[in-house]
Amino acid sequence: MKGIFIILHLIISSYTFAESFEELSQKLEGHDLLKSKLYEVQAMQEEARQSGSWGDPKLSVSAMNFPQDSLSQNESMMTGVQFGISQKLSISGKYGKLKESGFQKAETYKAQAKQLKREFLKGLWEISIQKERLVNEYKVLKENFEWVKNNLKITKRLYSTGKVPQQAVLDIQIRKSELASLIEQNKYAQESLKHQLSVLLSSDKVLDVQLETIPWKSLDLWKESTDEHDYRKVALKHNLRANDLKVLSLDYTPWFIMSYGDYMKNCLKIGELFLKNRKHLKVNQSGHIRF
Repeated sequence: MKGIFIILHLIISSYTFAESFEELSQKLEGHDLLKSKLYEVQAMQEEARQSGSWGDPKLSVSAMNFPQDSLSQNESMMTGVQFGISQKLSISGKYGKLKESGFQKAETYKAQAKQLKREFLKGLWEISIQKERLVNEYKVLKENFEWVKNNLKITKRLYSTGKVPQQAVLDIQIRKSELASLIEQNKYAQESLKHQLSVLLSSDKVLDVQLETIPWKSLDLWKESTDEHDYRKVALKHNLRANDLKVLSLDYTPWFIMSYGDYMKNCLKIGELFLKNRKHLKVNQSGHIRF
């Protein structure tokens, strides 16, 4: 029984599944590499939202002026417990720029995903065109082979009666062998295309495209695609914009922390003053990336 299952598995795995061009195109939508790139888009969008957040406000509880030897609250008028809340703010618009930079990066990944989809579709078209050429070539070779085969029979009869030389028979036999070899090469090329299609679609099955379903008219639209459909340029544009916004998010003005609490304690804390050398180096780095 085990041997029968193995044989059935080999037969099924070697069987070719011919599908329409539209069905194969839809399978490209679920390609693992394409889905992975789209997941990167979603991850970058979430990271952008996180970068644009001011962060959570901080609650604080402080014990003030308690006696050293006890926790009594009645020994001094200044003894008490303070409750406060503070929030870090940026007056430079840093977080908004970081958020927009992240979304521009997400648009970069989205354009790369569209370009990847175009490359897959281009591969499907190339295989379909090759299949059409090989099938037409096979028909011509087969017709020539049948004609040479019949001609060889007639020539052999003529040779048997002495009407043609032996060399004529040999020439036709050589031509017949050449055509037979070309037919076998054509068959091998067609089988190779099936495996290329399976690799393109990451399929364990041997796939083939049905020639009658190929929308040849839409190929003209494909050839007439303009620069607006060049997603590599779109990706580069968004990536440069993301780098520019990241540079603009540098703190050329300080941030401050504003806090409020009871017990007569309100304060304003200034931090991260302008560090010229470090931040100018980052600006120069972004400029080099752009060029």
